[in-house]
Amino acid sequence: RYDRLDAVAPHTRTVRLAGHAHVGYDVLVLALGARAVTAVSGATTFRDQRDVGLVRDTLAALRRGEVERLAFAVPNGCSWPLPLYELALSSAAEAARAGVHAEITIVTPERAPLELFGAQAAELMAGILSDHRVRFAGRSAPSSLERDGRLRLHDGGALRFDRVIAAPRLVGPRIAGVPGSWGGFTPVDSRGRVEGLTDVYAAGDMTTFPLKQGGLATQQADVIAHQIAARAGAAVHELDLGRVVRARLRGGSAGMLLRTELTADGRPAATTIVRPDGDDERAPKVFGRYLTPYLESGRAAALAV
Repeated sequence: RYDRLDAVAPHTRTVRLAGHAHVGYDVLVLALGARAVTAVSGATTFRDQRDVGLVRDTLAALRRGEVERLAFAVPNGCSWPLPLYELALSSAAEAARAGVHAEITIVTPERAPLELFGAQAAELMAGILSDHRVRFAGRSAPSSLERDGRLRLHDGGALRFDRVIAAPRLVGPRIAGVPGSWGGFTPVDSRGRVEGLTDVYAAGDMTTFPLKQGGLATQQADVIAHQIAARAGAAVHELDLGRVVRARLRGGSAGMLLRTELTADGRPAATTIVRPDGDDERAPKVFGRYLTPYLESGRAAALAV
């Protein structure tokens, strides 16, 4: 059914759709994602592939010498900063290839580069940024970009740049009948069960789990699917409820594979594994038990076309 969810009535086990239909359920799984909104007013917001053209325009201005001070800003609440590190490294490499002088800076509330992956990854990332002459301005939460180029920070300070590209802030879907926490995100337990509701689950970016990433969403979905299968009488094995985030970083001449285990509140819980990567453009950036093989299959390619 192609439609949009408007409300959930947990007492009658029905959902109301935008097309005015009411549909009953035995078990309800919500995977509605989150909405990306501007977090640093005045800056260019980079959400995903939809904004590649804006980045290309910035790189063209960099090559022409029109942009000498370029910042990539990670706002408070941004839960997946890795793309901005890739953009910063790629921009530095582009400037070097063009033979132009450019000051590339990452402005972020993080205490260390990519600290969500733990101390080992942070130390290695700091070295890569230094090698590519990318400045790291940590403990700095960007607020807004003024017309004169001042990037204002939440602590009252300011930094001056010619152009700023910022990550968005994510906002939850806020569905009537479904509990909502800060930002409209849905509170769930370690098994994906929505707090206060019976037989209602949620997975992915719409939940209160602080880190938003596709591979983590697939792990949440796996746990939910196993519970539904067990309820239906299938002989399924118990899944580990731990969260493991794996990601591939690309950018410039840098390439790394990152892996770390997370606690229930999204903090690194075990030793991070970091190893050099060949920066193969064909290699997956999102890892999931079923998702990765599917994306590598001909079916996914046919759908993409």
